[in-house]
Amino acid sequence: MKPKNCFVIMPFGEKPDQDDLPVDFNMVYQEIIKPAVTATGVECVRSDEIEGAGSIHKEMFERICYADIAVVDISILNPNVFYELGVRHALNPFSTVIIGDQKTIENIPFNIHGQRIISYNYQNKSSYETTRKEITSYIGEGLKTGKNDSPVFENIPKLKVSKGKEPIKELKTIRYRLKQSLLGNVLSLKGKKVVGIKAGTIRNVKGVDVWVNTESVHMQMARFYDKRLSGIIRYRGAEKNEEGQIIKDTIAEALYGKMDGSVVETGTILVTTAGKLSETNDVERIFHIATTMGKAIGEGYTDVPEATRTSCITNALEKMDHTEDFKSNSILFPLIGASNEDERLEDVVKTLCETATNYFVNNSNSSVNEIYFLARTKAEKDACVRALEAIDRLRRLET
Repeated sequence: MKPKNCFVIMPFGEKPDQDDLPVDFNMVYQEIIKPAVTATGVECVRSDEIEGAGSIHKEMFERICYADIAVVDISILNPNVFYELGVRHALNPFSTVIIGDQKTIENIPFNIHGQRIISYNYQNKSSYETTRKEITSYIGEGLKTGKNDSPVFENIPKLKVSKGKEPIKELKTIRYRLKQSLLGNVLSLKGKKVVGIKAGTIRNVKGVDVWVNTESVHMQMARFYDKRLSGIIRYRGAEKNEEGQIIKDTIAEALYGKMDGSVVETGTILVTTAGKLSETNDVERIFHIATTMGKAIGEGYTDVPEATRTSCITNALEKMDHTEDFKSNSILFPLIGASNEDERLEDVVKTLCETATNYFVNNSNSSVNEIYFLARTKAEKDACVRALEAIDRLRRLET
């Protein structure tokens, strides 16, 4: 398991404070910041520790953007530090820890008033331990909850996180097993209960029995060239000639045949064949779940509320347990509701992962052994990892 990483933004060497007294920032880094960060199991690096050839500026900006944690020392109100803090706040909504010497804290600029700032007394070494504990605690809380600490994202709630949106090219499976100690009778388990992540494109997912496809209440699958998952499932499940042209629209036709009317209720699950996906990806069934409904003609769709999303997860798992014509033990869910602009990705993923885990806790004899969530981008994968790491009923399995 690759450890989390922290990038430290601060002055270097010895610099004068506002009273023209020298402050040894290398000592602050070595005695306060680095021990506090590494105590959480997170790797800590400052830009002067970056090795290798290439552009230092490029490496620095990548770390400012992508580091799991950033610690920023605003002592002496250094303009370079504030510039890099602004870049971090604009690119990352959480896990930025601001610290500063007490003298500076009393005179911080207006724009970061209201931000949590951990203070230290440079002249009083006996206070360093308290500061280290505060930094360690803040980092632990940030990694666990993903709580917003950027004033940019706080004041513009619909702002999209730009980093991590690129699709993941190579499929990676990350698995967490339910702790058996939670169950009174370990022998009642039908296999080992796993909640995990399939990070990458669904085209490369193999060996998961059921794929969940989200649709509107009209249950109309996406066109083949749409970006929606529905279009990919439809095309890959269809029968094609040697030129790749559709001969039989297998899954879409099967879904249409299941419809009794023009619409279904939100949360409805219709089960169809997997078509050619059974040969190419070892899929047994597709579960089509109605998770969106139209706003008005020409205004698009809206996602179902959180309560309905959780019932979608539970209902799909119950259907697997109670369907007699086929028996499956693994299922793949998309991140239902992740595209909702009014909700944070972290909150949506947290609810989905907790719902899946709770199902296993409450249904130890379930025939389902593995529940996976599809994360197509780094941002989605990281959100899933944070959510699953925060559930103390799970332990990560090495891959």
